[in-house]
Amino acid sequence: MKNVEEMDVYKMARSLSNRIYDIIKGNLFSKDYWLSDQIRRAKVPAAR
Repeated sequence: MKNVEEMDVYKMARSLSNRIYDIIKGNLFSKDYWLSDQIRRAKVPAAR
């Protein structure tokens, strides 16, 4: 059995999580702190 970190689904979740973080830290979400905070909190469980 593989470690969780070696599984393709885990790698895809981490990649998606990183892409989401890159998007919300940009200017598009800079003025909407509530929305960016909600997205940030929602993405954390996806990568666990």
